[in-house]
Amino acid sequence: MKELAKWLREHAEWHDQGIARLAPEVVAHVKQLRQWADDAEQAVDLLDKALEVDAEALYQVLQALSGPGHYIRELQATRSPLIDNPIDKLCNQYNEWATKQIAAEDKHD
Repeated sequence: MKELAKWLREHAEWHDQGIARLAPEVVAHVKQLRQWADDAEQAVDLLDKALEVDAEALYQVLQALSGPGHYIRELQATRSPLIDNPIDKLCNQYNEWATKQIAAEDKHD
């Protein structure tokens, strides 16, 4: 995606040179290329911050949340290192992701 954004910006710059840049259709094309480049860069930023979680664990928690109250309380009551609990699994995955995000931000500072 980063390469696509770079190419779109370079392509826009190429069109923005010379006499043809004054033509309305070229101006519109350059504007669209720059917008696509911005969109591609935003997508890269979002992908860098995406959090992958276990789909089954997420499903179990969502089912418990949308069901009767005792479903979620049962999951809460069974949280333990000895039991494969979906709440614990999701929390662990989030904590690992957050630790990586903090480390990445510290690297850029």
